Amino acid sequence: MVLNSQTYHEVTVEVEFFNGTKSDYIVFDRPDTEKLHIKGPFCALKPTIVRIWNETTTVKDKPIAETQAFLEGMGVITYQIASNDVRIGTRFGVMCSFGDCGNRG
Repeated sequence: MVLNSQTYHEVTVEVEFFNGTKSDYIVFDRPDTEKLHIKGPFCALKPTIVRIWNETTTVKDKPIAETQAFLEGMGVITYQIASNDVRIGTRFGVMCSFGDCGNRG
């Protein structure tokens, strides 16, 4: 999984994986990239959720945006992080269903 920040505004990101574990909070304050490795059997049994908070909110508040999808396979999935939105950008070798699969217009 690649988190690709596209903003100069501070954004905090948390990923909740299919097995219920969560990433550390990742803070972006400029365009940057962070890579996470998703590993485990039967990834598609529960969704992977990416949540973001911006500089006007804290992680105790409700996230300003989140996306979730059921993911399976071996490959790379890229999430585009903006100051007020998160979405799947591209994916290679990763099947996606029931959620944001990068098909937004």
